Amino acid sequence: MQVKSNSIVHIILQSLVEFAPIFLFVICFEISGFYFATRVLVAFTIILTIYIYLKEKRVPYFSLFVVATFILIMGVMISFVIPKLAEMVAEQGQELPMFTKAILGLSHFLTGYWYLWIPGIFVLVLYVYKFKQTEGGILYFDQMKLKIPIFKNVYSKIFLSRLADNMDTMLTSGVSIINALHITADVVDNAVFKAALDNIATKVEGGKLLSLAMQDEPLIPNVMIQMVKIGEETGELGYILKNLSRFYKREVDQSVDNMVALIEPVMILALGAGVGVLLASVMMPLYNISTGIE
Repeated sequence: MQVKSNSIVHIILQSLVEFAPIFLFVICFEISGFYFATRVLVAFTIILTIYIYLKEKRVPYFSLFVVATFILIMGVMISFVIPKLAEMVAEQGQELPMFTKAILGLSHFLTGYWYLWIPGIFVLVLYVYKFKQTEGGILYFDQMKLKIPIFKNVYSKIFLSRLADNMDTMLTSGVSIINALHITADVVDNAVFKAALDNIATKVEGGKLLSLAMQDEPLIPNVMIQMVKIGEETGELGYILKNLSRFYKREVDQSVDNMVALIEPVMILALGAGVGVLLASVMMPLYNISTGIE
């Protein structure tokens, strides 16, 4: 079916070369014929999706900030402070403490072999970036999101929230359940969940109920399966999915807040330990010098 030249889809395709997966189901909405109401639902869904995305990104950005701060402090100390201090201690005829020797050795490696480790880091980053663009790389990193203990719970709830939210919006707009599943598979933005939803869509197309098809996928929790089953029996599947979406959005908020609360003290302790090592490598030689002078 052709899309109108003044439709949302046409405008998006004119404006953007690549657009987020969330816009894919706009095509199905316009085909369904529900124009004004559907566009309101789409706008509301996009706002909620952006909100969840920003919540999801809080932890990585915080962690990167702490790590970057620590690396900056380490770089300044290793490159400028420790070498000068070692020269001063050597002039006084004092022996360097163990901490200072270790940091000084690291300083000599970083400053003396920069032509090895800087290209090495660049090559590693480039390899990871290229690997993430491949089908195998996408699958690997998406699997890691669902396997790492501290992130598994949050990412699972984020994807379940997207699943329930998008299914509710599309079913409300008159899209068939099979098309809704296929489109949601693209919107959920995870290769593992995409494969699971494609499998569910295939089974539903073969005549299975949605709840029965979900039972074969370990990624779908039992509470969602039971709620979908109730929705099918009562004819209120859209209403059930809407409530599931609200439930998982609250769960995402709570999980992210808990994870941030857990990571913050761990990162602060790690940063404090690193700074403590640096301080020990600086203060112990100064103490030895002052003791020798006395």
